[in-house]
Amino acid sequence: MVAARRVKLQSGDVNTESPSTDPAPEAPTDLPRTAQHSVLREFRQRQRTRTLLLSALRAVFVVLVVATVALTLSSAPESAQYFPLESIAGTLIAALAAALLVIIADIMTPKKDLASVLAVYLGVSFGLVASLGLAALLDVIAEAWELKDGQTQIYLGLIKGIGGLCLIYLSVSIVLSTRDDFRLIIPYVQFEKRAQGTIPLVIDTSALIDGRLLELAKTGMVDAPIVIPRYVIDELQSLSDSRDRLKREKGRRGLDVVQALQEVYPETKLVDAPGGDDDVDRRLLDTAELEGYRVVTTDLGLTKIARIKGLPVLNLNEVTGALRGNMVPGMRVETTIIRAGEERDQGIAYLPDGAMIVVERGEALIGTTCEVEITNVIQRSGGKLVFGKPVESGESGSTPPGRTLAESATTQPPAPRPEPGAGGGGGARRNPRRGR
Repeated sequence: MVAARRVKLQSGDVNTESPSTDPAPEAPTDLPRTAQHSVLREFRQRQRTRTLLLSALRAVFVVLVVATVALTLSSAPESAQYFPLESIAGTLIAALAAALLVIIADIMTPKKDLASVLAVYLGVSFGLVASLGLAALLDVIAEAWELKDGQTQIYLGLIKGIGGLCLIYLSVSIVLSTRDDFRLIIPYVQFEKRAQGTIPLVIDTSALIDGRLLELAKTGMVDAPIVIPRYVIDELQSLSDSRDRLKREKGRRGLDVVQALQEVYPETKLVDAPGGDDDVDRRLLDTAELEGYRVVTTDLGLTKIARIKGLPVLNLNEVTGALRGNMVPGMRVETTIIRAGEERDQGIAYLPDGAMIVVERGEALIGTTCEVEITNVIQRSGGKLVFGKPVESGESGSTPPGRTLAESATTQPPAPRPEPGAGGGGGARRNPRRGR
């Protein structure tokens, strides 16, 4: 279902619901066309700053490792006698190799999971505590049995080291495999991030292209931080660079909405959310699950999958439907029929709130404004579908416009009188009471 939505997005149709049931309002067109470039420049600047800081940190780490080894060797008494030049050079090379291995491991894992790092740290701590307990127990046993010769001490050292490593490994493995249930044992320790206060909103690509979120933010109805992941901006950029004109316009419109949100709603944040999957929908759901966000989208498929996973989701089409006034059969509205419907002799019109009206016998009235009587209303997940028929001129009211009730009563045409002898047979009419 998610993949199907992406196919629609690449083909230029972003709104996955029926476009006739709830046409999305256009995003503001008065924004500068350089808005998308401003958003992308901000992201690139933040990325360059982060890269520069990491490079400085790694350089300082290497310098500190070398300085630590050099100061340690030089501070030993008679270091030239115990540590010849070859040993000092070998120690420095080994320290540099160890530092480079650490840096390579850091570079190979750019997207680190804070919950996993915390679990490893806690597992190592438990393993070290257990190793100290094992070492103390072995020392007590060796002292009680008077095992003090050199060979026994070597074996005791090996047992302590190997046993400690085994305990650390088991502790880390147990914590990693049971981290979701670990807070049941220690109530104040948990391995998942929960937003404090109002739950932030993570925005999908379709919601940005739709543009209605910007209008809601202008009205003040949005009171939670808005989070826009980097991969959503990347998808909008790929759409704005497309050769297809329709997709290019949608991508630029989405970037314009991002720029406008930053101006009208200061709590809009652009973040580098974790996730290595190429599918934007999966990464969005993973981000919402890891960070505790609410998903904002117009995609019906994404809404269903988020609810299956138990994630809070806000569909803008459902919000629009909830804000519409109730329409019942028999209600009359004045609207303009703009195009023909799918069936024969049908016309299509739209209410001011965007709801579509299918007008029977409305094809001949295309381009005209007429009064339509509602005959049926169908509520769907993508919005309301309204059916109606044009009101005939004689049905608009009992009294013609411009005339009072008295004028209508006094200007009625006289009732027709029967012709003499028209009762049949040409004779005089008989009184039915007389029977002749």
